[in-house]
Order: sequence, then C-alpha cells, then structure tokens
Amino acid sequence: MVDSSNIPPLERARMGQPDPLIVSLQRPGLPLTDEVAFWELIYKTSDALSFGKYEAYIDKVCDGSMRCLPIRQLPFSRVEAYELLKSATDQFLLDHCGVLSKLSNEEWQELADRAELQLGTPVDGARLEAAWDSYLGRTPGPNRDPNDDPDDPDLIPYFDLLRNKFRDFSTNGDPNKQLCSFILSERLKRPCLIELIWSYWMEEAMLVQVLNAIALRFQNRRGPGDRKLFANLEIDPLRPLNHLLWGYIQDEQHRLSIARRAYEYDHHYGLRLIGKAVGELAPADSRSSFLGAFHRLLHLASRFYQQDDDTTVRADAFPVLNALKEVNLALGEGGSNQYGDLPWVARSEMMIQQWLLARPEMREFLSSRPSAVYPETWMERLESAKTLLGLNSPSVLHMYNLATMGERMLISIRLHPWTKENETIRAANWARRFRSDIQGYIHAYNAATGVDLSAANVTSQLDSRLPSLLMRDRRAVAGR
Repeated sequence: MVDSSNIPPLERARMGQPDPLIVSLQRPGLPLTDEVAFWELIYKTSDALSFGKYEAYIDKVCDGSMRCLPIRQLPFSRVEAYELLKSATDQFLLDHCGVLSKLSNEEWQELADRAELQLGTPVDGARLEAAWDSYLGRTPGPNRDPNDDPDDPDLIPYFDLLRNKFRDFSTNGDPNKQLCSFILSERLKRPCLIELIWSYWMEEAMLVQVLNAIALRFQNRRGPGDRKLFANLEIDPLRPLNHLLWGYIQDEQHRLSIARRAYEYDHHYGLRLIGKAVGELAPADSRSSFLGAFHRLLHLASRFYQQDDDTTVRADAFPVLNALKEVNLALGEGGSNQYGDLPWVARSEMMIQQWLLARPEMREFLSSRPSAVYPETWMERLESAKTLLGLNSPSVLHMYNLATMGERMLISIRLHPWTKENETIRAANWARRFRSDIQGYIHAYNAATGVDLSAANVTSQLDSRLPSLLMRDRRAVAGR
C-alpha cells in the first residue's frame, strides 16, 4: 500500500489516491455566543465587589481622598464616624455593583483572555465587545449609531422583556420624579449585579452572630441564656474602635433583623435558617422548588464535563439547557416583594461587619492565627471568634466559596431569558464558562454538608434537604 501522506495533492489526484484523513483528539471548539460578554461582566462586577477593593475604597475615605454620599444624620449622638462608614459603603456599592457601561479596549481584551481560558475557544477583545453590542441589540463596531450614549446603556434582553410586560406603567429616569414611577429607569439600565444568596451563606458562616457577640461584650452584657461571651478576653484592644462600635450598636434598630432576612431567604430560594434567634417561620410563599432544580443543574453540569473531557464523543448540553430553564423559572417567581432592595441592604450591612472584623484591633482582641492564609483578611478573625464562642460551623472558606460562586451563577441564570432559548450551544458555553464556579461550589457544599452534588444516590435522586439541616445533623453526629 502506497503512503500518500507525503505526495503532493496534484500527483496524488493523478494516481487516484484519496486525501489523507486527519484525526485529532481535541475538544471541539464552540462558537462565541453573545451572552458570553454578559457573563464576563458578571465576573468583572464580582471582582469589583471583592473585600479587597472595598477595603481599599474605605482607606481612601479615611485619608480624605475619596468623596462619598452625603452623610446621613442618625438620631444619635457621637456616631459621626459610623455614619461616614455607612455612607461610604453605600457609595461603594452604588459605584461597583453594576459595570454595564462602556469599557476600554484594554478592559475588553482582559475579559476576552479570561473567557478564552475557560471556553477553549479563541476570543479577542473586539469580538467580545461586538458580542456585547449584539446582546444589547446595538449595531456593533464603526456602524454604531452616533446618537448612542455609551454612558446610557441599553437594556439587557431580560429587562427589556420585563419592561414590555409593564408598558402600561410609567418609567422615569429623573430622580426628582421617582415618586410616581412604577419602574425606576436607573435600575433597568444599570442593574445591581448582586444576589441574596451571598448574604445567606455569610449568615451560615456566623458573620452576623459573631458581630452581635462582640457588640454585647462591648456593652459588658452576657449572651442568651446567661452565656458569657469572650469572658476571658480583655476588651481594651478594641479601644481605638470605640467610636465605630458605639455607632454600630446605636444603629441596631435600623439594621435588618434576622427574621426579616430569614423570610426573604425563604422567598428567594426556599432556604431557611435554623436557630433560637430565628424561631418558627410562617412564610406566605416559599420557593421550595429552587433547591432541587439548582442541585439538579449542578449535577447535570458535572455529567456534561465528563462527556466534554472525552475527546472521542460530542457532549450533549440539552439536559443542562433544560435545567437552566427550570432554575430560571424558580428565580423569576422569587424575584418580587423586596427583591430589589433587601439584598442591597443586607450586603451593605454585612460588608461593614467584615470591615470591622478586618481591623487590626480585632486581630489583637481575637488573637487570630497569622499562619492561616485566607482570601480575605476578615475571615481568619471570624474563624478565631467562632472557636472562642464554641460555634462549630463549617470553615468560613467553604462558606465564602459558596457565597461568591453561587452569586455569579445565579445572576447569569436569573438575568438571561433562558426559557426562550432552544440552542444547546448556549448551555454548553454556560457550562464551560462557569466550570470553575460549578465544581468549586460542589466541593464547598460537600465539605459543608457532606452531600456530593456531582453524584446521585442509589435511588437516582439528588439530596435537596436544607443545607442548614444537613449542617446541624453533622454537628449532632460529631457530638458538638
């Protein structure tokens, strides 16, 4: 048999030899779909809201180089420092929770490099920017309408659909006319890309409980049930924080109560907190279908990766697409009542609590272990406080991963009309782009609850029990 691989094409044709068949065991590339640009902006927002960026922002406020919103006049004395911290936190969220405005070419290229790394498909900045324009319904590139204001962005498809559903209600962008506007134009054009699930996992990490315990100790008060809080610790290291802790305690009546947050966790996701402080909830509407739908999506995505990594088969993303639709429906049903306001307020309050824990004075007070390295400085202080209080919950690192990764995934599902999609390529791109978050979430959930979402049990049913119950049962088994 003649080896025709090295014979020139014309000579091979004259000899009647067929062209060589090229076989390559590589994962097939997928076309770049428009919503990939939106996903990259979600990641950009998540990075902008990280604690490191927030801490640097507050440092600039402290040295006077950063202006913030007008300071609120709380009805208490000697709370000026806390008022400034509260106003600066709101300003930080306002400036960083949505990045749907014009980006530079360098920023688009940076996002494109991250997308290419995850998707396994060549992506450049110009192509990604064009995809974003197409996603918004704009004419991309040099043919764009010169009347388009880059600082006045168009609506993403999901919000465009919502606006069309409520055409008979007024929308006004003038802040002086918001009183009679059913839909605030600013919230449609510059949505805040945050999810309440972030606050839920911070709650499970015992962030709020630890700050409450510190506040009680600061007031020389015992905890519930005559329980001594930090009884063997000297409170003097917190003296430089007196003015902030005083304001934090005085403002307690203006913060969200644990019951208020618990009811909204249940309305958003069907997730419930367990404890004496919460009591028995009596919700009017619980999103009981969300947890099962979300866990099924994560499970199907993990099965998709097994196929996608096998270069001898073409992975089928149709089950992932159907699961995305189910989660999208569940999230849409829970996107009412306090959806637009409570997640913001809860995020602002918990970021202040993180900042207080990250202060050097807290390190001296709690004697945190400097050799333990965490992604954010407040986390080691929280772990030390939990140990001192005997709060044996899962590691704050796992809760942090569940909060940040879960938030990015749910934003990408909630704010895209998945129920209208029928192309599996979009679901395949979603699974590839969020692979690190999906697998990281599955690992953190397993570490916290003992449930592996990547593998169904013998009855082929995923465990959809409340994570708070699972964590409580694990503590009971461990005898804690």
